[in-house]
Amino acid sequence: MGTENKILKYLKKRKIASGREICRFFGFSRQNLNKLVRKLIWRGAVVKEGKTKGALYKVVEKLKTFHQYEDAGYPKK
Repeated sequence: MGTENKILKYLKKRKIASGREICRFFGFSRQNLNKLVRKLIWRGAVVKEGKTKGALYKVVEKLKTFHQYEDAGYPKK
């Protein structure tokens, strides 16, 4: 199982988590986590709430239309 999938599985179980919690659980650096989560956000699998160190991450519920997808700030696939 890839690292991104492990993060998704963790977030599905926890519902919401801070970057610090995820880093501690997996033993990642903050920079490494940022790279991995940025990919998940771009793919539309995760949403970031907040800024910088206080940010919280959660798994996106299935989006019904592309309009909602665009409104969330993600490019069309």
